[in-house]
Amino acid sequence: MAELKCDELEEFKLVTAKPYDRQAVFFLNAFWTEFGESDAERVWEVTHKFVELDDRGKAGNELDEFKAHKLLEEFGETLTVLKMREALRKIDVDSNKQMAEIEYLLYRYGESVTELILAR
Repeated sequence: MAELKCDELEEFKLVTAKPYDRQAVFFLNAFWTEFGESDAERVWEVTHKFVELDDRGKAGNELDEFKAHKLLEEFGETLTVLKMREALRKIDVDSNKQMAEIEYLLYRYGESVTELILAR
């Protein structure tokens, strides 16, 4: 992953602080042409799964490592603990040992934070 500029990281942290549904909207707005029309339902399935796994429900904004592992399993991305930690290092853009939905979506769809920020 390319090094983020300070302003990109700060803007991204504002996005990861939003509840899951707002993160999904942010992603879909940024990448509607690329994924929105074809994958909007899939993105909402991911959103609902994040909400279901988070004890804070709809008010949540990121999952801990254990629940992130469960989320990946739910979507057929089962990994060993070591592989999961390796994947989480790639997914966890802000390095807070938590997985926000927007981080997962960027990872899943192969997009970067810079592309996200520039696309909106």
